[in-house]
Amino acid sequence: MSKIRMNTELRNKLFNKIKNVFENEDTKNVRHFFKQEKKLIDNMNKHIDLQLMLLKDHIHQKMLQY
Repeated sequence: MSKIRMNTELRNKLFNKIKNVFENEDTKNVRHFFKQEKKLIDNMNKHIDLQLMLLKDHIHQKMLQY
């Protein structure tokens, strides 16, 4: 039983080391992903601002009707 446990511990240690290497690796794809993510967030914020502006205008128009 102890052999299996030791193998599991070693496997987990190795996995964690490999995981850290892959997560911290800087590649073109990773940089491109983060660049695109930033663009997406910026576009979403612009979209939300436009929606709020239109909604405020619409509510204002409704209030004027009554």
